[in-house]
Amino acid sequence: MAGLHGKCRGAATLLALLTAAPVMASGRISLPPVTQTFSSHAACVAEMERLAAGDARQVSPRVMTDETLREVTLETGGMARRGPETLRYEATIWYHNGVFIRESARFEISHTFERVVRECAGSTLGITGEKGFTLSTFEPMPEQR
Repeated sequence: MAGLHGKCRGAATLLALLTAAPVMASGRISLPPVTQTFSSHAACVAEMERLAAGDARQVSPRVMTDETLREVTLETGGMARRGPETLRYEATIWYHNGVFIRESARFEISHTFERVVRECAGSTLGITGEKGFTLSTFEPMPEQR
């Protein structure tokens, strides 16, 4: 029994060390699909265009101070026709937020995203997507001009 007790104590110590250490990872979670039916394919397309314009309005250029950094970017191929009654739109909105680490003279930047796929099939708009994050990156402070 003494040997088993020692193994349990060792495992508990290892678990405590692992959970106390900072963890850097990436992940994603799928969002539940949503559908909405409109009076016509044209009305569905108009709603999809309105939502895509909202995605574009979120974009903001990189703003950097001595202590923080913020930027929002959009990756999309735009609307793609897949037949006379099917239109598809895919986009990923990236949120980049950083803080300046004086000891290393670099920004630690976290990256989160929202990916959305919207498709008008006839008069029905289907929306799927996911949210997630990636590992932080590190960038030096730009030189003053």
